[in-house]
Amino acid sequence: MISLHGFNDVYNYHGHRIPFYKRAQITAADMHLAFERLGETLFSDMGRITMFADNGVPHVLRTDALLEYTPELAARIDAEEDILSGSEEEIELRACAGHVVELLARCKGLSSVSIDHILWHMSAEGPRYRNGHPHRTRSRFY
Repeated sequence: MISLHGFNDVYNYHGHRIPFYKRAQITAADMHLAFERLGETLFSDMGRITMFADNGVPHVLRTDALLEYTPELAARIDAEEDILSGSEEEIELRACAGHVVELLARCKGLSSVSIDHILWHMSAEGPRYRNGHPHRTRSRFY
C-alpha cells in the first residue's frame, strides 16, 4: 500500500475530524485542468472541491475585514510568531477562511476554487497585502 503523508491533512478538533486535504485538492484540480486543456473531462464533481486552505487566503480576508482575529491572535501573527501546525488556532484560521470562501462563492456565483485563486493571487501580488503578515505555520501541508 502506498501512503502519501503529504496528503494526510486531517486534524482532531474537540473530538471532530477536520480534513483540509489542501495538497490532494490541488493535485486533483491541476490534473483536471491539464485534461480540460486537452478537451477531456477528468472529474465530473470538481465543484465539490473547497479552497486550498493555507495562510495566504486568511491573510487577505483579514486585511479586507472579512475575517476578524482575536486581539491576542492578531498580535501573535503581527509579531510573526509561529502558529503550531495542528493547533486550535491554526485549525480555526484555515477552517474559518474556508467558511468565508464558501460564502463568497455562493454570493458571487463562482466556485470555491475560483475564489481561492483570486484571493491567493491578491495575497502574493497585491501591494496592500504586503504590509501585513500572514500567519506563520511550519507544515508539510502548505
